[in-house]
Amino acid sequence: MWEIEINKKIYKNPLVVFAMKEEATAFLDFRDLIFTGVGKVNAGYYLMKSLCRKKPDIIINLGTAGG
Repeated sequence: MWEIEINKKIYKNPLVVFAMKEEATAFLDFRDLIFTGVGKVNAGYYLMKSLCRKKPDIIINLGTAGG
């Protein structure tokens, strides 16, 4: 587990979400990255699996959003 501070608040169990591994090249050193694949159905399915298993206190969704 690792910590991240955003706006002077410390989150002790963050979850960082990407659709594709190629979008996460700057973040590969982080733990608890998940890759959902492309599309709303994939994103919903894999994110829900991770929420149930990891119980994060913040979700950070990063990527290019089709760009």
